[in-house]
Amino acid sequence: MWKVMNLSDIQGKFEISNDVLISLVSHVLDEIEGLQPGTSSGFARWGRKSIRVKQEDQGVIVEVRVIADYGVAIHKAAEEAVEKISSKIQEITGLKVSEIRIKVEGVNYE
Repeated sequence: MWKVMNLSDIQGKFEISNDVLISLVSHVLDEIEGLQPGTSSGFARWGRKSIRVKQEDQGVIVEVRVIADYGVAIHKAAEEAVEKISSKIQEITGLKVSEIRIKVEGVNYE
């Protein structure tokens, strides 16, 4: 015979891997005009070398290395990135974002 359980009686835990957070950040950055993965990544795509994520008790810390396209208002693109990264992580994962660092490593003149 089936036993009916109240879900509030069940204790559970879940973890969200840093790879998931990196993927979310990458998706957000693809939508921002004028920013590309930093030169230290060695790749034309966002990934582990251009995005770093650390989960702490105070919240998620995100560090992104970018190259800005010439003519782009770097401060506006960075502000947009910070706002969108923070809201997307909170919206999808429920995790608090405590800090986002955008490091501009260069300017693309091509």
